[in-house]
Amino acid sequence: EFLMLKMLLLFCFFCLETQEFGPAFLQEPDNTIFALGSEEKKVTLNCEARGNPPPMYRWLFNGTEIDITIDYRYSLIDGNLIIMNPNEVRDSGKYQCLVTNSFGTIISRDAMLQFAYLGNFSGRTRGAVSVREGQGVVLMCSPPPHAPGTAFLFFK
Repeated sequence: EFLMLKMLLLFCFFCLETQEFGPAFLQEPDNTIFALGSEEKKVTLNCEARGNPPPMYRWLFNGTEIDITIDYRYSLIDGNLIIMNPNEVRDSGKYQCLVTNSFGTIISRDAMLQFAYLGNFSGRTRGAVSVREGQGVVLMCSPPPHAPGTAFLFFK
């Protein structure tokens, strides 16, 4: 009985492995902020899908397909797009992953690549501020030059 059950399970596993189906995302790319001046010299945008036959991957940048055979800065590893020496002017924008097999093509959600920097705070000495114990105080200051223009920066 046990041997028969084991053979049935193996057969079912084999059937599942040979069933063909269109691509489906396991992971889509996320919005990414790259810190200018970072020691990391590359950006990775992740894309992973399953399908049978195994899917092929392509990437769009601002709606135009990226030809990784022309620009040495781009490479494709297991569906993930790697951009070497990213440049704010050339590489900021919208990226999408396209996944194709003989059953069709799917396209990922938009993933925005932005670049960030934070300049130095002013070294100017400020005058003393007096306040009574238990009272609140507001200290006015100007933020250093920065991008993007949000209050909180998250780096990936």
